[in-house]
Amino acid sequence: MGNGSGKCAPEELLALIQWHIVRCDELRSAVANRAAVLLSANAFTSAGVAAVSVSVSAPQERIFLCLLFVATASTLVFAALSVAFAADSLINRFGWSVRNGVESTPFAPAFSHSDTVRYVESLADFRRGQLDLRMADALEHAISELWIVIRAHHRRYGQMQKSVRFFYYSLGSFVASSVFALLIRFLVA
Repeated sequence: MGNGSGKCAPEELLALIQWHIVRCDELRSAVANRAAVLLSANAFTSAGVAAVSVSVSAPQERIFLCLLFVATASTLVFAALSVAFAADSLINRFGWSVRNGVESTPFAPAFSHSDTVRYVESLADFRRGQLDLRMADALEHAISELWIVIRAHHRRYGQMQKSVRFFYYSLGSFVASSVFALLIRFLVA
C-alpha cells in the first residue's frame, strides 16, 4: 500500500475515505435505531403517566393533587423534549451549506446527493461532470463528504444524548407521579 514515500496512492486514499464514509453511514443508522428505541420508551412513559393520573380519585389533601399534577405535567414535557431531540437526531433539517455556509466545503456531486439535486440540472450535466473528474478532484470531493458526515454524526449524536437525558428526567417524573398516585390511593382508602 502506498508509494515509495509511504503515502497512499490516490486510488488507495479514495478507497480509504469511501470506507470511512460508509462507516459514518453505519453510525447514522445506529443513531436512528437508538432514536426509535427512545421514541418507544417515551410512548410508554407518556401512556403510563396518563393511566396513573386518570386512575386517581380526588384526594382530600390538595397538596397531593398538586404534586401529582406537577409530576404528571413534567413527565409529559420531558417526554416531549426527548421525542423532539430524538427526531432531530434522525435527519439534518437544514442542508450542510445552509447550516455552515457554502464556502465551508466544496461542491461534491458524486458524494452529496442533496447538493447534487440542488445544483445539477440534468443527467447529462451530471455525467459530463463525473466523466471530466480528475483523481485530485475526486479525492477533494470525498474528503469534503467525509468531513460533512463526521460533523453530521457529531451533531446527531449530541441530539441523541440530549434526548436520553430528557428521557431519564421523564422516567423520574413518571416514578414520582406513580408514587404520588399510590399515596393518594392509600390516603383515600
